[in-house]
Amino acid sequence: MSATEEPPTGSPCWVEVPALDVQRAKAFYAEVWGWNFKPNPPGETRYTDDFIAMYTYPGEKLMGGIMKRDEACIRKTKAGVLVYLYAESIEEQVEKIKKANGKVVGETYKEGDFGLVQEFEDTEGNMCAMYTSVK
Repeated sequence: MSATEEPPTGSPCWVEVPALDVQRAKAFYAEVWGWNFKPNPPGETRYTDDFIAMYTYPGEKLMGGIMKRDEACIRKTKAGVLVYLYAESIEEQVEKIKKANGKVVGETYKEGDFGLVQEFEDTEGNMCAMYTSVK
């Protein structure tokens, strides 16, 4: 999805897969599901190939990353796949989450120069995140 093709609010826009070994997980998902991996953005020095492997699913419409996590982090966060939902306005969605008895987790933070992220829990304790592009 290009920067000009933003999805509607509520659409899955990123799926993060935690991994102890990013390269091993990358090989698994490429072999089993045919995921296509791409290089990190030019000039992006915070992320190495051992920290994140960015991918697109077949069809190139949804993106994600296999992210390096240590065992303590995985146990602490009940790690599993983390789905990011696109939000045109994080502020509006935060209010809706609170009104619907969800829980906002932490503060909104920058994702490089690309966007903003806010994590939350639904009413069942499932961890999710929302993302909006920096305009």
